[in-house]
Amino acid sequence: MSWLVIEDPGPWGRDALSESRIPAPAADALQRLADGLRARVQLVRRHDRTSSVHSRQVIWAVADHDHAALHDLGSHDDQTLAELDVTQRATTAAPVYLVCTHARRDACCAVFGRPLVAALSAATDRPVWETSHTGGHRFAGVVIVLPWGLTYGRVDPDEVARLVAATDGREVYLPRYRGRSCDPPAAQVADVAVRQHTGVLGIDLVRATVVRATDEEALVSVDAAGRTHNVALAIATPQQQRPLSCGDADAPIMAWQVREIR
Repeated sequence: MSWLVIEDPGPWGRDALSESRIPAPAADALQRLADGLRARVQLVRRHDRTSSVHSRQVIWAVADHDHAALHDLGSHDDQTLAELDVTQRATTAAPVYLVCTHARRDACCAVFGRPLVAALSAATDRPVWETSHTGGHRFAGVVIVLPWGLTYGRVDPDEVARLVAATDGREVYLPRYRGRSCDPPAAQVADVAVRQHTGVLGIDLVRATVVRATDEEALVSVDAAGRTHNVALAIATPQQQRPLSCGDADAPIMAWQVREIR
């Protein structure tokens, strides 16, 4: 999996790429490019809202276990954006932080995301961007750390210094960690569970592989620092219900739950 990150000052509609200031021909070309790269398209803007429609920075983040890297694709106007060539790239230093603030997609992302992006910007000199919808809005505030595709949910601004310190040490911040974007949901849950079970925090020291899965059950093999753990999971409804978005009533949410770690 990879991420195609494109600077755009907004505003963004519910479908950010097609409802942005990027002209339709360029947006269509970018979507075709992303499909070929197996990439998510994320529109981003600077926290100080100085992003420009005339010079958009573009980053391609490869988030696979075997290869995680950030590639700077340069700055582009509308014309060159439609002709983007990923072979013309320069590898750049990690990490980059994305914080979802996409209010048109979900109000919670703006409510919780904006204070979070401000705190992160103050806590690190690495790039911090407001981003369009990343998924999992019920976990707002949501942080994605590239290139590894580390996903974090319900992050509080008071925690960002610890999250940054963990990242700088090439570790995950376990209290809010939700897995890696390149893994399917069952593997993400198993990754988190084994890290909690073993205390292994290194970003590259844990790898989860789905052995078998149905709509209701899954078995995931997790290698943690050279030791294999088999994690049995099942789809269940947690006893504690949560709202899907700000202002919604609490509702049951089906999710993978760990039954056994062997």
